[in-house]
Amino acid sequence: MTLVHAPPLVIWPHPRKKRTHPTLKNTHSNLLAQCSCTRIGCSTGVYRRQPTTHGVYGTIGTFIYCLGRCDKIRCCPQVIDCASYNALHIPHLTAHSYASISPRLSFMTDSSSPRLPLELIRPIMERVEDRRALYLLSFTCRLFQYDAERLLYAAVIDLDFNHEEPLRQESFLRSINGAERLGPLVKIYSVVSIFSRDHAVRWNLLRSALKKMINLKILHFGEQNRKPAGDLILHAPFQLKKLSWHSENDDEIMRIILHQQKDLRVLHLMCKERTKPYDVATCPNLNSLVGNRHTISAFLPGRAVVNLSWLPDFSTSDPGSIKGMEMEFSRIKVLSLGGYLSRPSLMLIAHVLQSVEVLQLVAWAQEEECAIKNLPSLRELVLSTQWREANATRSRHRELVMGLFRDSRTLERVDVSYVGESTYDRWIRGSSRAKICSSFEVLGRFCF
Repeated sequence: MTLVHAPPLVIWPHPRKKRTHPTLKNTHSNLLAQCSCTRIGCSTGVYRRQPTTHGVYGTIGTFIYCLGRCDKIRCCPQVIDCASYNALHIPHLTAHSYASISPRLSFMTDSSSPRLPLELIRPIMERVEDRRALYLLSFTCRLFQYDAERLLYAAVIDLDFNHEEPLRQESFLRSINGAERLGPLVKIYSVVSIFSRDHAVRWNLLRSALKKMINLKILHFGEQNRKPAGDLILHAPFQLKKLSWHSENDDEIMRIILHQQKDLRVLHLMCKERTKPYDVATCPNLNSLVGNRHTISAFLPGRAVVNLSWLPDFSTSDPGSIKGMEMEFSRIKVLSLGGYLSRPSLMLIAHVLQSVEVLQLVAWAQEEECAIKNLPSLRELVLSTQWREANATRSRHRELVMGLFRDSRTLERVDVSYVGESTYDRWIRGSSRAKICSSFEVLGRFCF
């Protein structure tokens, strides 16, 4: 059996030139001449190459057909291998003929080229990280459209109303509301801010779009203003796995919402002093909790939470006692203490942390060293610096780390950060020097 190596999916930059037909055509033919693909699709047209005896707008032996036009956005060619889909025969087109990009270009074919199965195209497309590239691929042909849209809409986490991308937050919401097929594709959605002069319009767009995201699993709502926002997800059609909610003044409606979210496993919520404890029937599968002292008091009792991030805020300057929650704290395996503000001391809870295996301390204090050494199950320690810790040095931390390894029988790894650096120094028991690790690699185990 002969194996045919089909060309890969390649993303090409486009030179800034005027949109005259010959100029664009020459640009695209030059790109085709540099690779072994048979199609080039962009926002101004889809072009085809096949062997011939003349050269028109390209190298000798290459003839360029213009197969259609896409929508009028900034030109950004995508060199693709559409030759795989040769189920149909495309009629002969002249160099200056145009066709619609929709149904008639849904199957772009080339019977003279080898076929590449869709099973191989999909993993290639999954490696494309540029959202603009996926957006353009969704307009190339119908066979590409489903997979491109599936990847494009699966995790919408980096859009902003002021971010000039094809899928800005507002245009994204209009797309969801305008096409029934798109809403179910969204699995992860993050809303940073919708406050603007068009606040009411965008609020209604968001409310309508959320009702169409029936398969949503992770929602981050970062809008912080005094207007209650809980009605956006009240009686929602989805069952979330993770909810991060930063809106204020939603205490009462949040009780109804969380009671409806039976599958919720991770919750990030900042409660107020007046917040009453939640019934244990609310969020029965909750295992990870992020919040302030009031959040911990409201949710931790009676639940088997194993991952806890204790974030101090202005409303909880006094951490208070953990009396009545000793058993719940003894079950915790991953614990993070601290944030932007001063955190409670590890000494407050160290005596009940029997199961903690991974511990993060923000703004480590010297008097906590003894408590760290006495944690019976601790395997991994993360020392994260705070904005005001400018005096922390590597030599100081090296001595600390060596002392911790010497006095702790279970500790295997220590990660240390420094002010002004985005990486961590990772120390492994028995090693003589640290290696560099990214913040994502170190902090990915914690829920923020």
